[in-house]
Amino acid sequence: MESSIGNFHFEIKYATFSAFGIITDRGEWKMLSCSPDGEWPQQETWRRGTWVQSGQLARCYALGTGSDAPSANNQTSIEVFRLTDLEFPPDLSSRQGFWIKQFFIGDRWADQKHIEKGIIHTGPHKLGMPTHGSWNAVISGPLIRAVEIKLRECQEEMKRLAIQIGLDILSIVDPTGACSIPAAGYAMNRGDYLGCCVNLLGVIPLFGKLAPAAKVALVSDRLAFLTKEITFFEKWLEISTDATRRVRQVVAGALKVEIQGTTKASMLPRVAKAASEAGAGLKNQGWILKIFNPDNVGILPEELQVLRSLARDGYYFVVRSCNPTRVKWLRQAAQNGWGMIGKPVWLKIKSLKNVKFEGLVGFAKQDVEFWSTIEHLEVVKEVPSSVRLDWLAARGMSAKDVKVYKLTKDFNVPHVEDAHMMLTHYFVDTGDSFIIVDRFGKPYVPDLDVVTIQRAIGGGRFGPPGYKIGPANPVTKFRGADNAEMSSFWNQRFKSIRYPPGYEPFGWHGGWGGSAQFIKAVQKDEQGNIVFDASMDVRSLGWNPEKPGEDLVVAIHGVEGLGDDVGYVKGWDKLGAFQRANSGMGEYRFEIGKK
Repeated sequence: MESSIGNFHFEIKYATFSAFGIITDRGEWKMLSCSPDGEWPQQETWRRGTWVQSGQLARCYALGTGSDAPSANNQTSIEVFRLTDLEFPPDLSSRQGFWIKQFFIGDRWADQKHIEKGIIHTGPHKLGMPTHGSWNAVISGPLIRAVEIKLRECQEEMKRLAIQIGLDILSIVDPTGACSIPAAGYAMNRGDYLGCCVNLLGVIPLFGKLAPAAKVALVSDRLAFLTKEITFFEKWLEISTDATRRVRQVVAGALKVEIQGTTKASMLPRVAKAASEAGAGLKNQGWILKIFNPDNVGILPEELQVLRSLARDGYYFVVRSCNPTRVKWLRQAAQNGWGMIGKPVWLKIKSLKNVKFEGLVGFAKQDVEFWSTIEHLEVVKEVPSSVRLDWLAARGMSAKDVKVYKLTKDFNVPHVEDAHMMLTHYFVDTGDSFIIVDRFGKPYVPDLDVVTIQRAIGGGRFGPPGYKIGPANPVTKFRGADNAEMSSFWNQRFKSIRYPPGYEPFGWHGGWGGSAQFIKAVQKDEQGNIVFDASMDVRSLGWNPEKPGEDLVVAIHGVEGLGDDVGYVKGWDKLGAFQRANSGMGEYRFEIGKK
């Protein structure tokens, strides 16, 4: 099983167990541990064996003896499991699909466990594949060296970029003592690769604060690339550290998990002094809480990671929570290639609840508000072949099980601001409701609403309207709440996430100037910072906080006791308390119930 050319450990996550193994470029695999152990077949020959590539699959076979495996390498015909997207060496880059690798148990194993095979009904109106799980490579052995080389390249390029725009490398230090380029090198030399990532990511926004904007613009593309790559390694290292901590007794050449992520700039004497002068973080008396399961607020874990990177870049903003079904639809649609669209600003109809296709946008047949709309529908006798309704399979249906309708004339559908657009759409009758789809059959899934956007200018203070938000030279000077250019900027930051075809998370939501835009009389303090007028009513930010108790996802760096750059608050009043407690952020100016 030994190979110095190419091997790595991998972790499997399945509904009833998690397992840890090693696989080599010599066509061999071995299962090292399983929890609980009884969930993996107990035959020793099923715990190691050979594998061969078949299309996009790696088929992993049981090891045999001369009698039951006549092949030269003792390969039997018993397929224990399959892995998708296995490659040697693994692609060490933030390419799309890296985190979406699938694991399937073999047919004979499924029969032993009395598990049905293929796509089956797992519940009322619900399909599933009970033999399916996920897997990912774990950073250990030769991969540690490969990751070290990649991170060292990132660090060296960051040094070159700093020198290019005239920055002193040793001066690039976060005043909180959290990160610096020297600390990144120190972390790498002691084997703390996660700590190296944390330091490098924290340094990137300092380029914009310490150098003139014109010079930063020259290197902005490379800084964006470095942010994406280092964020990818940070996530991979977190996963690998957690995995090897649990099974370190069976992993040779594992990460030094005891120190992963512990190296901060404050460990260096120069930075320790700066940290002591920086002061405390943003006050937090239980207002902002840690997110343990992003699914509960309708956010993908991958989206949460991007929000963290934005917060580290100095952004402060709030995103309205979504129905948890949004996460389920996005995952299932991305996995199956079903087209989905983020709900546009002109479509104010809410996503459905308590119906068969809960979470998609449409209207229930029992909703009296839409009865007039239903009266203006007519059946489409020949649905164009370009209209794809594959998403119906999520509830065990297909195009032959439904009727498709169109509006008979230009009609004002409730909660649709651009009525004429509805003439280009179809309405799919799913039994208890009509699902609205575009001319290609793509249904709408909730998008993300950015509520407030401001950018930090240091010391817990935030910039004037539109400060370093979006493109440097906007096509139009936007003063309203919703605009396409703003959405395009935000969507670019989320390009690394595997969304369904056609889906973009931000659909024309987000104030160009942020809440700082709505200032009654611009005043400045002695340091030249904006003094916000708390009396200004800013309900015109785009949508009204009509639900005082709803959950809000908050992205901001430096919150006391949070241990994260993204959290959530339960209600607008809690967010208001947080803002009032931290100087420079201004009084909270969302006034619920006012017109």
